[in-house]
Amino acid sequence: MKEITMDMDIQEYYESSLKKVAGGGVLILIGSIAAKIAGFLRQLIIIRMLSPQLYGLFALGLTFFNLMPSIGLLGTYHGAQRYIAYYNAAGDRRMVKGALHSALRIVTVSSVLLPVLLAGFSGPLASFLRKPEFQGVLLIFILGIPLSMFNSIFTSFFLGFRRADYTVYISEFLFSILSVAFIFLSLFLWKHIYAPIIALLASVGAVFISYLFLYIKKIRFPFKGVDPARITRELLFFSLPLFFSGISYIILNNTDTLMLGYYMPSEAVGFYNSAFLLMQTMAIFLNSFSIIFMPVLTGLVAKKLRGEVRELYQVVTKWIFLLTFPAILTFFLFPRQVLTTLFSSPYGQAGTALAILVAAEFMHTTLGPNEQALIAHGATKAVFAGYGTAAVLNIILNALLIPRMGISGAAAATGISLVFLNLCFSSVLFFRFKVHPFGRKLVVPLALCLASAVALYLPLRAMVNRAAWLAFACYPVFLILSVALTFITKSYSEEDLLVLRAVKARLGRIKRGEA
Repeated sequence: MKEITMDMDIQEYYESSLKKVAGGGVLILIGSIAAKIAGFLRQLIIIRMLSPQLYGLFALGLTFFNLMPSIGLLGTYHGAQRYIAYYNAAGDRRMVKGALHSALRIVTVSSVLLPVLLAGFSGPLASFLRKPEFQGVLLIFILGIPLSMFNSIFTSFFLGFRRADYTVYISEFLFSILSVAFIFLSLFLWKHIYAPIIALLASVGAVFISYLFLYIKKIRFPFKGVDPARITRELLFFSLPLFFSGISYIILNNTDTLMLGYYMPSEAVGFYNSAFLLMQTMAIFLNSFSIIFMPVLTGLVAKKLRGEVRELYQVVTKWIFLLTFPAILTFFLFPRQVLTTLFSSPYGQAGTALAILVAAEFMHTTLGPNEQALIAHGATKAVFAGYGTAAVLNIILNALLIPRMGISGAAAATGISLVFLNLCFSSVLFFRFKVHPFGRKLVVPLALCLASAVALYLPLRAMVNRAAWLAFACYPVFLILSVALTFITKSYSEEDLLVLRAVKARLGRIKRGEA
């Protein structure tokens, strides 16, 4: 695979960056789908082979296991990734190696202190939850937290070097295959709560060994002999706002559910969560392309290619829009039918909530990966300020709206908070860095797709009313329509064709079993 070198001209570097986002985004998308399927299979196997009580203990322990590494990394997942991408593009090998060493130093200390602290509180935590048997479950999960933290930082390193292929094949494909196989085998041999935990940790260990091997071969060896810059303090202070942003993100994503549980019956929480789950599912295209978009954009920022930064942002946003907007239209126009088809008829009560959440996701999709663009520009304090303010706003709005509107009030509170957050991010991005997603090639397809949806609504509604499951046929209709309108109105550029060729090339390599 062709690597980026300092003697490339601007156009060649920009085209290489665009290909990285397109090809890497497609690979990450496929990996994300595979990981979701594997996650479902893992849960299904455990549910079928253990009692509901034991599955509940496993799920509770898994929640802590998934949450703790994010806390222990102290924001260095994005911080190290940005430093590596920035200084690698600038050709400063000392700073790149300094970022690697500093991140590893921070994670090493944290991976010792955090598990010890959590182990010390395991007993009181189990007593608080009134589940004494949970202490043993948590202590076993704690053994895998350091490995999980190192896996995350290795993922950050390879993404910083724009090698999404390594992270997908190890973190998504390898882990998915091993975890499903190990959990099934362990429970087949030993139907005990500890069996799936040990199997999961064995899979995490295999991922760690794979990452360590690649790190030594692909990163450490090429930087042998380079004197690392001492930037541990600098990296930590750059990353801490991202750590607090992550905490605010957790609050923002869970406040509505917790406050619904306080104000409303438990079934209301279930109805709302079904709508919230679908809203999150729609973000799969945005999330997949954003993972590789940030380090690639950082390289352009490091080279001070402002025009190319703005153009890359617009191209990526338009393709995310084209892939996501058909789902947004489907869920917004026929929310009740989608919910009743996927779950059951009672869940149709969350139709209004789903429509509100989808409208908020429409704003996020249209404005593009603004958070990642701010991190690429080094504006981590703006990211924290946005998340912190949105989290506070969400708490206030939930307290005001849930007692009056129920689950629709929770959706409105979350929707308003998300719209506010994205407007804040995009405003900072525009006024400080002159980056925005709005060009003719986005606005024209957007306007025509909206007009076409209005024109087609009545015949589509008649079709869906006859059979609710036909609502899902609307997605390919809207997708074909949006792509067709893009080409009919010539709302595409040479960069868009380059994206298509990069996607085709990546799919060809995946089919042949290449990286």
